[in-house]
Amino acid sequence: MSREEWGLVLTFVLACVSAAFFLVLRFEGKGRAFGPRSRRWALAVVAATGAASTLAGLGLAVLGHVMPSALVSLGIVAPSTLCLDRIREGREDRPSMLGLAATLWFGWLLRQVDETMAEDKAEWCEHRVNPDWLDDELILATHSYHDFVRERLTPDVCEHHRIQVIVADVEERLHVARLIDSHVPRDQIAEALGSSPRLAGHTWYERNLDDLTRLGNRLQYDARRDVRYLLTVAYNARLYRLRPYNPPQWAAVPRQPASARPPASSPARPTLWASVRDAGTE
Repeated sequence: MSREEWGLVLTFVLACVSAAFFLVLRFEGKGRAFGPRSRRWALAVVAATGAASTLAGLGLAVLGHVMPSALVSLGIVAPSTLCLDRIREGREDRPSMLGLAATLWFGWLLRQVDETMAEDKAEWCEHRVNPDWLDDELILATHSYHDFVRERLTPDVCEHHRIQVIVADVEERLHVARLIDSHVPRDQIAEALGSSPRLAGHTWYERNLDDLTRLGNRLQYDARRDVRYLLTVAYNARLYRLRPYNPPQWAAVPRQPASARPPASSPARPTLWASVRDAGTE
């Protein structure tokens, strides 16, 4: 190949590398641009951006009779326009025609990347919340995921996402759900809801005390939603090595949260977790 042809190949390769870098930067903190589902669309954006940058550089070189180095420079710099939306993030004004043209009209491809990234995230989180888990197993999984995230994120980030609050919410919701499954009287369930500072403010729960089955299902659904949010925090922090939790056969039941003590008329049975703890202290 001639020197000019090698220059075009080099420009295309460097433009693709630059486009891949800025594409990852564009979606920083939102997911994986090159995830299982989004990979093909991300590669399409990279290839299209590299080709457009190379052609634009070639056209500029032909029309302007500039040095060949300008062609390479333009091909490398042009993909940085993929981050224009990231720079404009937070502004309320509508995107201008210039902004759309600066992104080379690749909005449709970028939307496909964004949508498939969301699918990758949802699938990753759902894979780590088994729908067949019992309440006790879900609590154990929540503690396991919480410990994994807390060990790898800074205290400020953990405080920002309130991951400790998520664990307490799951415990208290499932505590009331277990009371419903145990067929305790309705007034005791209402007392458990009222004594929990995290659940007392949810008027939906109080309005559905007449339908305990529906209330129990909603409590379990909300608990699983909280676990998925915790997993979303892990995913956005690139903690992709977090493995799905496998409950042990003995499936110990954690202690009830202090804000959700059982009513005096129905003393709680000692859990296996508590029994193991007490045996170790003797």
